[in-house]
Amino acid sequence: MRDNRAFTLLELLVVLAIVAILASILMPVFAQAREKARGASCLSNLRQLSQASLMYAHDYDEALPGVFMNYDVGEGFQTTYLQTLMPYARNYQVGQCPSAAQHGYCWPTANDPCARYLPWDYTVNISLILSVRSTSPYYGTIFRRIAEVSQPAETLVLCDHDGAWRPYIRWRNLDCEVTGKCLPGVSSTLGERYYYRRHHQGVNVAFLDGHTAWRRAPEGLLSVEAGGAMRYTPYHTVTQ
Repeated sequence: MRDNRAFTLLELLVVLAIVAILASILMPVFAQAREKARGASCLSNLRQLSQASLMYAHDYDEALPGVFMNYDVGEGFQTTYLQTLMPYARNYQVGQCPSAAQHGYCWPTANDPCARYLPWDYTVNISLILSVRSTSPYYGTIFRRIAEVSQPAETLVLCDHDGAWRPYIRWRNLDCEVTGKCLPGVSSTLGERYYYRRHHQGVNVAFLDGHTAWRRAPEGLLSVEAGGAMRYTPYHTVTQ
């Protein structure tokens, strides 16, 4: 005679409890795996942008694009570094990180809340291209040629950031904030480091030789001047 006894309510509750426990254990693992995949995609984007920078430099006498170029190719009034690279990258999604909470930024005006939309999730190291402060030891380093950079594999060019709202970043500000020691003409900018921690409390970085790497924030983003291994331009004093 067959036993057709069904599960009791208590047994069903026990099974559901076990499933819930397993799900709570596995969900963080799945989330970490998904973020790892997004981080890898972000590194690929930065690698392509770094390669596009090198191709641009090859066509323009070994000089990188300016942060703002005084001509417009579709962004409104001036052209940003990443927009200048698009003929080489040929894909706007290369400029967007999969882990970014929101892609790009709308520049508002009095009559238009989105007068100019910049789709970028990365930013450029302005210290490699331009230093406008007359009191800065890097004053006049505009459109620096790649051949003048003695250690391109350690010199950062692009990284995770809100590249629309901040089309460039003065990386030495992070040194000021972390170490309290600032170069002449450079002051700390509180809060900037919060933009970096997009991937496992760290940031993806593209270097001038074309390779990319993840760096822990903020310690992994310190310059040689502040005791780290990152470089900005060929001009700062190497202390290691």
